[in-house]
Amino acid sequence: MFPPNRLKGLGALLGHFSLTKSRRDASSTRPHHMNLRKCSCVCGVALFTLCAAFGSHDAPTPIVPHYHIIRRLIVDSGYADFLAVDEKNRRLYGAGDKVFDIDRYVAVGELPPHAGHGFAISPELEVGVARRGVVFDLQSLKQLATLPVYGDAAAYDPSSKRGFFFGDSVTVVDLSSRTVAGYVSLPGKPEGAAADARGHVYVNIVTSDSMIVIDSKALRIVNRWSLSPCRSPVGLAIDAQHERLFASCSNGRIVVVNSRDGRVVASIPVPGTADSFAFDSTIGVLFHPNGRGSLSIIVEDTPDRYHEVERINTAESGPSLALDPVTHRVFLFHQGRPVPVLRVLVVGPT
Repeated sequence: MFPPNRLKGLGALLGHFSLTKSRRDASSTRPHHMNLRKCSCVCGVALFTLCAAFGSHDAPTPIVPHYHIIRRLIVDSGYADFLAVDEKNRRLYGAGDKVFDIDRYVAVGELPPHAGHGFAISPELEVGVARRGVVFDLQSLKQLATLPVYGDAAAYDPSSKRGFFFGDSVTVVDLSSRTVAGYVSLPGKPEGAAADARGHVYVNIVTSDSMIVIDSKALRIVNRWSLSPCRSPVGLAIDAQHERLFASCSNGRIVVVNSRDGRVVASIPVPGTADSFAFDSTIGVLFHPNGRGSLSIIVEDTPDRYHEVERINTAESGPSLALDPVTHRVFLFHQGRPVPVLRVLVVGPT
């Protein structure tokens, strides 16, 4: 059975979005078996009491609404790399220098041009840090400090209230005091990172097909795991509730890792590699931008079993996205070529 919060989240989502048995478009790869034979589409959690069509030995597959592009935001000129959502203040960072209101889809301000496009966001402290060391207030967007930080990927650990910025080494920022708390040496080139809110920060090491685990308070490496059969792992997402990590690999797969012991428990085929992607723990869905103009929607059947239910054509969108867990929408960017027009694609449920 699904945990209560999963049922509640899916019920709320379905209460707002009406489902049909066979709704698909030309760009969708949703399989026919996703149509629930005995499920009547009704509001809220009551739907789940009707799902008797599943065998007693199989976990019920979550009911996922059809996703499509619901909005395109024009940013004009600019650059994007990593996007970040502040779900509390309802803002999107990383689309050039602009900051967007994610409910009204309008720009509400800007960060300094030198801030960079990777972020550690702390809604509880109302403070953010960009990957080139710009510390800013989440409400006013006012710059509060500049720190000697430079990195590529970033992760925020709420248990220690520290931001981790990954470059040749890890620069760790204490967001409470707005100071550099320390550094961690790395055994290779880092890529995607994620924190579990329990004092662990995970990062892919692309040069050795491995993952390391950092103690966020002691600032030391406590584990190193092989990701075989993954090659050159890049993006990293997390399902903290079920203790699962998802590494996007350069050889056409996502490997699923048990975060307790480092075992690879599943491998999911995908057509491309993501720099950053996200797992929506409320509805049990993994969103993976393939970097080749498509977005894979992948359902968690169980913590060790997954399947793709839909693949959406997103034109020439980049390999990074950010998730709004409140609306279950995702944001991708499209870097125009040869004209450098930046667009943000908003993908959401019908």
